[in-house]
Amino acid sequence: MLSILSSTINSKKVKKECMDNKPEHKEPSATGGIWKDLTLLWHNITLKQGLSETRKAIVINDMAESSTPGFDFYLMIVLSCTIASLGLVTNSSAVIIGAMLIAPLMSPILGLSMSSLTGRQVLFRRSLIAILTGSLLAILLSALLTFFLYRLPYGIPESLPSEILARTRPSPLDLVIALAGGTAAAYALAHPRLSATLPGVAISTALMPPLCTIGIGLAFSIQNIVLGASLLFLTNLSAISFAGIITFAMLGFRPKRVEQQTKKIPQSILLSALFVILITIPLVILSWNTISSARLERQVSDVINTQINNAQIVDVNIQTVDGTKKVIATIRSRRSLSYAEVASIQSLLAAVTQKPIALEMVVIPVSSLDTLYPPTPTVFMPTVPPTMTPPPTLTPQPTLTPQPTATPIPAFINAGRAGSLYLVNEPGGTQLFEIPHNSPVWVLEEVVVDDTEWMKVRDVFNREGWVLKEGLTLP
Repeated sequence: MLSILSSTINSKKVKKECMDNKPEHKEPSATGGIWKDLTLLWHNITLKQGLSETRKAIVINDMAESSTPGFDFYLMIVLSCTIASLGLVTNSSAVIIGAMLIAPLMSPILGLSMSSLTGRQVLFRRSLIAILTGSLLAILLSALLTFFLYRLPYGIPESLPSEILARTRPSPLDLVIALAGGTAAAYALAHPRLSATLPGVAISTALMPPLCTIGIGLAFSIQNIVLGASLLFLTNLSAISFAGIITFAMLGFRPKRVEQQTKKIPQSILLSALFVILITIPLVILSWNTISSARLERQVSDVINTQINNAQIVDVNIQTVDGTKKVIATIRSRRSLSYAEVASIQSLLAAVTQKPIALEMVVIPVSSLDTLYPPTPTVFMPTVPPTMTPPPTLTPQPTLTPQPTATPIPAFINAGRAGSLYLVNEPGGTQLFEIPHNSPVWVLEEVVVDDTEWMKVRDVFNREGWVLKEGLTLP
């Protein structure tokens, strides 16, 4: 009995020691659980969408062939760049679409995605060389074409067309479009039955027009155009590459050394996702600035329309100078504005926008003539009064013969970068009013005061004043 009792006690002690030595169970962290769920979801998706090994080999061979730069590749770069540059400078969207269809840059970008995912160094090197050399060739060719075209008398517009400006303001929407287009292109390349969709993908994810816009900006030495178009091209490049990596990974493409580790998300996807996130930051900032400027332009237009009757707004230019919004509004009106009216509009704008505003109004005079209402002719002849016999007058004293009055000479105000000039009441006197650059005037008189030539002029509102001779452009 004692032996049985002692054995029972010993067994309980052993069991207790085993329970004490048992490792403590730790609850999985939230981060680890989420990452495990994501990798499991990724594993299930890739298993369902995977291609056969034969089809994978065919896709990789086709990708390697189309991503290799050669004579055909560079010829299509030259042709598509020429078409896109001509379409941009002539503001023709149809011509630009034609250039998108034949641009060969989509294949090396998807080749870069495939090589990053599968670890094929030769394909990666060829694709990267094709993208870099093709992009540089397109930029240089478009710059040369622009420099040449704007010096020919073929009706090229002097101002930048809207098609060029549209490629200088990328937004997060362009990122989403490129992601969707890259996914569609990669999926269509892996499935031959969907090859008919590739032209539409090429149009939606424009690659050649931003490169040509960079060249145009270099030809004109306009920094904003170069930076905006470069950001758009990098956005399309990174988004298409990232979408291609994800799509190819979902279709089962892997490097051979990790084909057994199907539950892991490839590292190339994480790196490309990080790059896409970095690209998104300037896009969001640029979009916010664009939205703020558009809102301010709308507020300026609404205030001007409410304060000036029958005014037509031509342009609203907003600049930021030392923290103050410099607003230059150009309108068409049948009457001139006084200084008090402009100051009142400026105060109202500052109250509406809650920002310091410096307003400058450029008024273009407008006259309206309706051919349906011609002037009424006079029906009656004027009555001739009877001629009176003049009374005798004294013999007049001889007077000097007056000199003929000089005919007014047309001229234009030449304010240069200042944008406007002030007319004064006399040579070297006080300022009367401001007149914009390139406004038409008539020269009435010319004098020389202290070896300085002054001109008396009259503007379209019949206001007269004096201005220095170098402030005029004479015929």
